[in-house]
Amino acid sequence: INYGKHMARRIDLTIGVAYKEDPDKVLDVIRRVIDEHPLILAEPEPKIFVDSLGESSVNIAVKVWVPATMWFDVRRQIVSMIKKKLEEEKIEIPFPQMVIWFKTPLELK
Repeated sequence: INYGKHMARRIDLTIGVAYKEDPDKVLDVIRRVIDEHPLILAEPEPKIFVDSLGESSVNIAVKVWVPATMWFDVRRQIVSMIKKKLEEEKIEIPFPQMVIWFKTPLELK
């Protein structure tokens, strides 16, 4: 695929946050990061919204357009910037956890 053929290319991210977090605050924090990045295009307008409810997180969709030749660099930058900003704002990024139940108790030796 020739990604350089088009002038702009969309970055699609999914950011998972803990269920306890206020979705409006999360959207605002991510919006500020997007608005501050000089290479994210104003048109088409960036889209940031609650996309789905996952097993261990509320999933936020981030869809922004950037110059096609800068796609990889901008994607890498905004992932890092969003993570740092969420940490600064004390917004939890969960990871999957599993509880394992044994049908019969394990014997300790």
